[in-house]
Parts: sequence; structure tokens; C-alpha cells
Amino acid sequence: NIFVNIIGGHMEDYQLFLTSPDGTTVQFRADFAGVNFGFSHIDGPLSATFDDEAVALHTAQVANATGTFLPYNPLSAFDGKSLTGTWTLSVLDQFAPGEGNNLISWSISGDVREATAPEPAMLLLFGTVLAGAGMRRWRQRAA
Repeated sequence: NIFVNIIGGHMEDYQLFLTSPDGTTVQFRADFAGVNFGFSHIDGPLSATFDDEAVALHTAQVANATGTFLPYNPLSAFDGKSLTGTWTLSVLDQFAPGEGNNLISWSISGDVREATAPEPAMLLLFGTVLAGAGMRRWRQRAA
């Protein structure tokens, strides 16, 4: 999931992209300029979470867009990727850049799956093989 908090500018103009440390990029918010989704030069804030499991459609964003929305493109492109490293949020306002847009905050979150550890029997077997190899060398030196 990704949360963004942006104020100023025209909310209908924003395109938002997230790039992972390995270079995978997803456009998770499209601009609504020229599309009749209830936007008409709205200067309200965008304080929203984009989540593949959200109920509200991407097009449900209206003035003062707050809440949780489906992303424009699925964030599942990041499934299996580590949250560590440098993630980059890109905000594109192609219609009127520099019109007072302020990114207040953003964050990413996700499920962290633990790495699979070897079973104890495999560790015991590996340890036994190493111990056996060491014993063989010791016996050869003593003889």
C-alpha cells in the first residue's frame, strides 16, 4: 500500500508513480484532466491510501480526496520485493507544474514474509557431515 498527502495545485492533474529499488515502476494514480469524474480545478488536498484490496474505485476520488482507493495500476507488481532500499515517489503535473503543489508526506507499507528457515533435521544432518569430515582429518593426522 502507499499513502500520499499532497496539498495545493489542481488535484485532477496529478499522476503518481512509485519505483522500487530494482527499478520496477507503477503508475498508481492517473490524472483526471479532461475526464468527467467530478473534478473541475479542485484545490482540495489529496490524503489517500492506494491499496489493491480497496473497495473504492480509482475514479471515486473527488474533491478533498481522502480515504482508501484502488490504484490506477495494481501495486501487486511489487509483490515479493523487499521494502528495504530506496523507493521513489514521482509526482507529475503535466498541465501546470509548479502551481503550488506540496508533498507533505508519503509512505509505503506491505506484508513482510519471513524467509524460510531450513528444517531442524537438515541442520542436524549438515552439522553431522561437517563433524564427520573433521573427525576423518583428525584420525588421519593421529595415525
